[in-house]
Amino acid sequence: MNSSEPNNARNDWPSEDRIVVAIISLLGTFSNSVTLFVLINQFTEVFNRVEACLIANLCVADLLTNISSFVWVFLTFPKHPKNLIIAVHCIIWGTVSVSFLTLSLMAFERYLVVVHPAKAQKMLTKLGARASCVIVWLISALCSSMKLVDNFIAQFVMVVMFELSLLLTFTCYARIYIAVRKIMISDQFLTATHYTSGNAQVNMERRQDKAMKLLKVNVQHEARVTRVIFTLIVILVLTVLPYMLLMQITLARELICTRCGLTKAAKKAFKTLFPIEMLNFALNPFIYAWQLPKFRQMCMKTFSRLLCCGNIFKSTPAEVTTIEGVSHSSSFEGLTSPIIYTGTP
Repeated sequence: MNSSEPNNARNDWPSEDRIVVAIISLLGTFSNSVTLFVLINQFTEVFNRVEACLIANLCVADLLTNISSFVWVFLTFPKHPKNLIIAVHCIIWGTVSVSFLTLSLMAFERYLVVVHPAKAQKMLTKLGARASCVIVWLISALCSSMKLVDNFIAQFVMVVMFELSLLLTFTCYARIYIAVRKIMISDQFLTATHYTSGNAQVNMERRQDKAMKLLKVNVQHEARVTRVIFTLIVILVLTVLPYMLLMQITLARELICTRCGLTKAAKKAFKTLFPIEMLNFALNPFIYAWQLPKFRQMCMKTFSRLLCCGNIFKSTPAEVTTIEGVSHSSSFEGLTSPIIYTGTP
């Protein structure tokens, strides 16, 4: 597996496939740019500071992935320098890695906020969120730079890191599910019996466990953002995981037969899965708009100010109200594309 193989394999792509990738990249560039613009102007109106920091980090990574992929579409001809193509591939791999690692951070943040709110107040700070984002970028840069040393190792590390990231993410949401299920299955009330000697009657009282009541309130309060993050993870699995699994199969095959190239079926599968994978980095902003009415309101508010026509985007009363499930508590202050295989970036 050498660095020139992705370029050569990409040359036989039908033009319509390149057009699809380019269109998706342009869509992702636009949607993530809008989201970043709204976050900059209304940083804590939709999310708390920690959430906004992680969302912004995800948007930056997805934006760079789409821009790099759009450039990559046109760097498939022999006239382009080999080093330039490799550099674009490294950028894409790095930003893809940042995306799924950031989603894991967001899932862990949801786990702390929903299941351990007391710990979340101490652990989730704006400074900590920024430090976590910096660490994610450093890890991703290191992994993507491995492509310059050995393409096989770079692919192997990417697959392993992606799968470990998914494992952590689903573990966090499994714990969240258990906590929520515990509330749903049981009515969480204790029945107390009191004998009143005055009228010789037995009074039955239902008392709610205080700790469980607090957990129930917290789950309801954080439900909307928790569902949003879960939806992003589901999209990551549906769009990126098939590509990763196929790449894992090709890596295993290459270990067994180092001289064997990609089969025609594998090449066709990669060509089909790559545009689907790219959808992951374009759809996230649409999930915010779909699941968070407050986000839609802030988009309208931001662009109405930009256009100096406040009456054009008039918010409905339902959107102006505070959205259930979005925490603004002061306690919180302070996944894939040309990643690749033997034949694509």
